[in-house]
Amino acid sequence: MTAVMLLVAVTAVWGFIYLVVQDATRRMPVMDFMAARFTVGALVLAVLRPRAVVSLDPAGWVRGVALGLTLGTSYTLQVYGLRHTSATVSAFVTGMFVVFTPLLSALVLRRRITPTALGRDRTRSGRAGVADPARAQRRTG
Repeated sequence: MTAVMLLVAVTAVWGFIYLVVQDATRRMPVMDFMAARFTVGALVLAVLRPRAVVSLDPAGWVRGVALGLTLGTSYTLQVYGLRHTSATVSAFVTGMFVVFTPLLSALVLRRRITPTALGRDRTRSGRAGVADPARAQRRTG
């Protein structure tokens, strides 16, 4: 029961964030919101792991910048999309990325889908069990 309650709590917080972001971007421009969001993240990283960035070699910097640009672009597009759709739809689409990432990796990168990746997908799709525990019980036996 504790695990179910924790899953419900995490899901509620995760879903609530979409409403907060939607409200925040109605009050301020999206790019200002994103700048504030990433600045807070950078400051937290600097406080918690000050040597993490400084100790990177040049290849690490290149990878970090590439990943940062990718993440920043995807978050920015998501927030712009959130201004034009409901928080529920945005959360659903975002949640489906967990399911589709191993599939896209298999198609684009020609990598085999590992049992670990399938387990994450099953766990993510198992969130439906929070809404219908009897259905989840039938699924898992």
